[in-house]
Amino acid sequence: MQTAGRPRPESGRPKNRLAASLLSLQVFPVDVNAEIEYHKHVPELEEPPAPTAPEKFREYAEAPHRTWKPLHRFLGFIHEARPATLLEIGCGAGQLTTRLAKTGYRVTALELSPELVAATRRRAELDGVAERIEAVEANLETYDPGERRFDLVVAKLVLHHVRVEKALDVIVKALKPGGVAVVWEPVAFCPWLQKFRDLMPVKKDISPNERQLNQADLEMIAARFERVQMEVFYLLGRVRRLLPAGLRAGGMMAGIEKLDAFLLRNLPCLRPMAGTMVLRCQNPITDPARRAERQKIRHYPQLIKGALNDAKLPREFPLTQNGS
Repeated sequence: MQTAGRPRPESGRPKNRLAASLLSLQVFPVDVNAEIEYHKHVPELEEPPAPTAPEKFREYAEAPHRTWKPLHRFLGFIHEARPATLLEIGCGAGQLTTRLAKTGYRVTALELSPELVAATRRRAELDGVAERIEAVEANLETYDPGERRFDLVVAKLVLHHVRVEKALDVIVKALKPGGVAVVWEPVAFCPWLQKFRDLMPVKKDISPNERQLNQADLEMIAARFERVQMEVFYLLGRVRRLLPAGLRAGGMMAGIEKLDAFLLRNLPCLRPMAGTMVLRCQNPITDPARRAERQKIRHYPQLIKGALNDAKLPREFPLTQNGS
């Protein structure tokens, strides 16, 4: 869906004070050392090195059949782009990285933590796709792709750790003309609802710089691309943290996710209350004049109205045995 939106007031900002605060640019210093220290203790580094389980690769192949899950929609948008070269920002310990390489894509994977870069390289070796993966230790905000350009950039739960505008500069520069960025992020489009959710008695496992993206961030992203699609998930997502671990992975959680999808599809008024978004952004804008034009438009109302579109995806994703 192309985001036409409606023009903002001449000042470039909405007159309503609440709307103005939502659209204000949220800039904060990122404590890089604190992020690196935090990621020394993530669960992925505590697990002994082992090849990715076959069912994880099957999960990728079955993604088109489970579009009520953000992970599968995220994977669907990636494969829909059919990239030859792919830049993954914030690869973690490489779980997604090797799955992408297993489909035949060549992946450059960025990660701030040296421990996680090493874990990605180990996983690539164990999964037999090391020749298709280049794991790079880099700060996303300052990364320079040089002359390299990619068909696709993917960001899975990364942008809420950094300054979005800085990250967008890198993403737009790294993409080829007509390229695609696929983004999956937690969101808080309704500040009052987020305050209520934060009161829930659940353990919050967050890093020092972490936050949810808001309407201002979405506007920034939409202004940097000619076409943007958005789908939203997790209206009841916080409920899963109240469930015992066994139920979280079982049928009850799947039922909650399906109920989420039904409510968000049939009751558009609930979409601003969702907790997660998946974006497909195509045709990066490098011309300053065109970018200025896009910045005059409020994209959020149209994006949230058109959330959960029915993009047709292939019945199955191809998987190779050795990444060839």
